[in-house]
Amino acid sequence: DSVLNALDYKDFPALHRAQEKIAASSKDKKLDVVFRSRITAMLGALNLYLDPELSYGWREASLVASKSLGQGINHARNI
Repeated sequence: DSVLNALDYKDFPALHRAQEKIAASSKDKKLDVVFRSRITAMLGALNLYLDPELSYGWREASLVASKSLGQGINHARNI
């Protein structure tokens, strides 16, 4: 948590690059279904965190992404 909380606007360019790579990986049909679902959850949390119109921190973004997948807080902690 301390590493994620230390992120700020200076890290956004690197996070946007990671977002693009994760988006490409999430569409790879060769990957295991469980692994792809984890990638999709990470991408959802990253999209929410990086959205300039929202003010979600990492925890809130992970929880919203988890809830959108029908999961709860334990799943959010693993994103």
